[in-house]
Amino acid sequence: MISFQGVALFVADMKAAKHFYVDILGQQVAMDNGDHVALEDGLALWGKACARGIVESLSKGSHPEIEEHLDRGAEVYFESPELKAVEKRLKDAQVTFVHGIKVQPWQQPCLRVLDPDGRLVEIAEPFLQTLKRLHEGGMSMEELAETMETDVPTLQALLSEAEEADG
Repeated sequence: MISFQGVALFVADMKAAKHFYVDILGQQVAMDNGDHVALEDGLALWGKACARGIVESLSKGSHPEIEEHLDRGAEVYFESPELKAVEKRLKDAQVTFVHGIKVQPWQQPCLRVLDPDGRLVEIAEPFLQTLKRLHEGGMSMEELAETMETDVPTLQALLSEAEEADG
């Protein structure tokens, strides 16, 4: 199953974007990692230079027109616990890949493809699944916070929510 998570807008000026979306439009910040700000209703703000660096490093020249797609200013974001099956389904459907499954700097596996209009589409392992996998694999909360570029209380709250949801 693939579940829609939101849209990430690539922003040139994070301070101005946060002022607009948070201060003026009243959106609530769910998580602020500096170059990546997740808002509670599914919209995310991603520093354009940071986004460009990550996408380009993961695609490693496999998609020469990546600049054009990054300049469109957004990425549609999905999550799926069955990332390998999703990758196979996309390959079987002959979808254009930006990159296959790669691990992002915060250790969340993802892949990126282009939709029929050339927009970037990211499909990643669910963030909570990544967090739980790393924590169960022995990473301390402090190591997780550093790796995931957030604070320990936020990660503890996410793990607590996940445990409550699991039953």
